[in-house]
Amino acid sequence: SGVLLFFDDYSNALLVGSSFRSITDSFHVSREKLAFLVDSTSAPIASLIPISSWIGFELSQISGALATVELANSFVDKQVPTSAFNFFLGTITSRYYPFFMLFLQFLLIFLGKEFGPMLIAERKVVVNRRTDGGDGKADAKFENDETQPSEDTPKKAYNFFVPISFLVIIIVAIMVRIGRDGAGPDASAREVFANTDSYSALLLGSIAGGFFAAGFYLIQFTKDGEFAAPTPSSILAMIDPRPSKEGMDAPKPLLSLGESADAFVNGMKNLLPAIVVLILAFTIKGVVTACATDRLFTEVFTESGNASTFPTIVFVISAILSFCTGTSWGTISIMFPLVSVAAWELGEGDETFFTVALSQILAGSIFGDHSSLISDTTILSSIGSGCQIAAHVWTQFPYAIFVALISIIFGTLPAGAGANALAMLLVGGAILCVLTALISVPVVSPSGKYDIMTTLYMKIVKSPELEELQEETKAFAAEEEVKGAFNPFTLCMNKSGSAEVDVKE
Repeated sequence: SGVLLFFDDYSNALLVGSSFRSITDSFHVSREKLAFLVDSTSAPIASLIPISSWIGFELSQISGALATVELANSFVDKQVPTSAFNFFLGTITSRYYPFFMLFLQFLLIFLGKEFGPMLIAERKVVVNRRTDGGDGKADAKFENDETQPSEDTPKKAYNFFVPISFLVIIIVAIMVRIGRDGAGPDASAREVFANTDSYSALLLGSIAGGFFAAGFYLIQFTKDGEFAAPTPSSILAMIDPRPSKEGMDAPKPLLSLGESADAFVNGMKNLLPAIVVLILAFTIKGVVTACATDRLFTEVFTESGNASTFPTIVFVISAILSFCTGTSWGTISIMFPLVSVAAWELGEGDETFFTVALSQILAGSIFGDHSSLISDTTILSSIGSGCQIAAHVWTQFPYAIFVALISIIFGTLPAGAGANALAMLLVGGAILCVLTALISVPVVSPSGKYDIMTTLYMKIVKSPELEELQEETKAFAAEEEVKGAFNPFTLCMNKSGSAEVDVKE
């Protein structure tokens, strides 16, 4: 679901977490694990997809950077890229961090392994057969969501997928229409999207999607928790929401216009902090440009910098900045004007090197979303998943560091030295697979052993709690071995063998 909700990281974090936490609880999955899955499929997916809420912002930053480089270009025989969309597509294969993070989570699920604090959190829940989300579950008061439906509202999957599908289709249609107007009727698909206006498409598509959803819910009527056919009083209530004696017991719209408006406002509340951060980031960007900091940065690196390590330096600086500020968009808006000219000069006008270097801004900025306590998507993922923010960051941080190191050693360093970016993406993915299999251990293990990092910690710090959990894991594994191979889904089976899922809100 996180992968399918590619159009916006905020929507992804809130919708997936709140929709699946009762289900994952029933299958003995910790809230920390759910928050990790939600957080790792929000910004990484949205930042890579050309029709997400990120694309308009990313293209605006790329366009500004290309315009700046064009003015400062000292290589008369080198042509600065002109299409922001084509440049965006070129950066995708060298954004190692988001790709490796997505790959890691699928790999851990496939292997049934974990390492670090996440292993401990998962074991506590699985071994003790807990269905409350574990120790990392947030207080109930932090799980309340004003956008959640009432208890008597019928839950149907199509009420989620139909509006989302309409939103995606209308955005793509508008992008194609605008692109064809700019590129001509005989243009190729790449030319169409290169000449489109993603910001306008997202804006118009969102407005159309909002009206469609409101109308779609308005024409569905419910009574006593079930869908029902409308009556004349029900239809009248669509126009005049004031209750009448005849309409008190009549079927009511699934969501009235007023309730749709309230849901829209409540959803906008979640965006307000991000908007404030972006305004401040744009202010810093203006100051950086006005003070000619970008020129200083260019001069320092062109005189003393090593071109092969420059993409790695950009990644590290972006990662640190996003970690400290908690905002990927703010980091992007600050870094692009700061390093774009330096990247072009260091690469001596080589477009491949230029693309690899600037793509690390887009990749490194995602790091903060996974590592910072003040990151907007970290907070939203925790809220949506009903997980304590500190517990979410503590269990996810080792994964973020692990992926960042893989991205540097097998991604940015070789690509900066001239290696093919796509080839390093494949090589890095293979290395990630091998290393993950080596350092991670099964959640349920007959020996109850921990991963190497946790084992070293236990040698340094005496932890009776972890030792007790190790013994409990051994006993649980022995018990499951008698029943058959361990499978998390069998934990929800009753003695008669029928699947009874105890779904707890």
